[in-house]
Amino acid sequence: MASVRAGNGLPTSASRKSLGNITGSGSLVESSWVPAWFRQWVRQGQNTGGANGFFGEPATPKLLSYTPKKMWTFWGGLFDRDLTAFYGNLPQHFAWSFLFPGILVTLFLVIDFVDNGGPINDGKPGYARRASITLERMAKTSSGDFRGLVSYVLGGYVVRAFSMWYARRKNYAAFCGTTRNLILQLATAMPVEPTTSLSQAEVDMLRSTVGRWAILAHEVGTLKARGEMDSDESKEYLLQVGLTMPGEWETMVKGDRHSTILWWVLLAVKRAHYAGHTTDVELEKCAEAVSLMRAQANDLMSSLDRDIPYPYASLVGALVRINVFLMSLWKSTELYLMFCGMTGIGPQNWGTAHSLNPQCLIPNPQAPNNTGLIWLVAVVFHLASLFFWNLSYQAMYDLGKILHNPFGNRRIDVAHETIHAGLRRLAEGLLAGGEAHVPPTMPFAAPKSLPMPKWKDLAA
Repeated sequence: MASVRAGNGLPTSASRKSLGNITGSGSLVESSWVPAWFRQWVRQGQNTGGANGFFGEPATPKLLSYTPKKMWTFWGGLFDRDLTAFYGNLPQHFAWSFLFPGILVTLFLVIDFVDNGGPINDGKPGYARRASITLERMAKTSSGDFRGLVSYVLGGYVVRAFSMWYARRKNYAAFCGTTRNLILQLATAMPVEPTTSLSQAEVDMLRSTVGRWAILAHEVGTLKARGEMDSDESKEYLLQVGLTMPGEWETMVKGDRHSTILWWVLLAVKRAHYAGHTTDVELEKCAEAVSLMRAQANDLMSSLDRDIPYPYASLVGALVRINVFLMSLWKSTELYLMFCGMTGIGPQNWGTAHSLNPQCLIPNPQAPNNTGLIWLVAVVFHLASLFFWNLSYQAMYDLGKILHNPFGNRRIDVAHETIHAGLRRLAEGLLAGGEAHVPPTMPFAAPKSLPMPKWKDLAA
């Protein structure tokens, strides 16, 4: 990589990748001006952890678990943008909720001002006011019709997006479980003491190599889910952290490197079996463990049976955008009529607004909008309600994008670096550590200077 390296040889945060997900541009809680007590208050109930890995230094703390009753639904999302769906496209939300109403209201006011029936000349209501009344009714009716359809379709979309996220995280948990199982099978099957054909150094090399390959398969399988399995950055990273040795990367099958590594493991066990160092049962158990691990690694980001159908996602997105447009149009015309006559009391509606204030005076001479403060509060609440309405609908649609790939570098993503570090410690302890973790109370000492007997010999 061309990026600047940190002290341990890992890339710095400047070289991290986005994986194409909706990712936050940082957390406000981490800012230097935020007091420590406030940071702790906002994140209470969160159990986080992080370790340096492919994305470099400093490590992003991942959310391992949380206590629901201590969760701050509003402040947590406001200050930790990776933990909420409301930051999907804030500029767009502001444009539809504030810029669009501002432009439309200004346009209507200008037309009303220069119109013959506007405030310059007494007479009939201006064209802008008459058009806005009709437009408000049409937008209100259309928005109501679309809300029912969008709510129904969007509900199914959100459930599908969550189930996909859940399945992939569950798949990763199974992937880690099969990795741990393979480590245990290898640690038990591989010889520990020297044999008639292997010296102690050769035994240690055999055990450490197959253990490293098992952990390498776990890391490369996750890089595959991140879309980085064949990248030059991955090649350099794996060399730096000692998971690959010179010459190994080039012998892997491109696009299926994790399968190649697991084949190495199985081939090493098979050759050890042919040499008389493992039994038939041990070979069979290791083969089963390799097969299970390969299946889980292949399914982490499977699109064949887990991705939301493209036409469905496209349809939901279009319906949400139409609903946001209709709601913004409705509330914008309401806002204009609020400028030009709506009192908000009695049996009035927007259709009679022009008769109460034919001159479109601001502030409205009709109570209670004739008070500037009340009128301003009404406008603020009007725009705020539009903003949160649009935000909620768009945020639910953005969940499909946010939850699509849980293997990135956000706080809500899988804490792979922490989990992988634990698996690597296990592999190094059991396979590269000899009998350091065998207790002195273990019955039966391992045979010395003898080949490991085959299962058929034991049965005889």
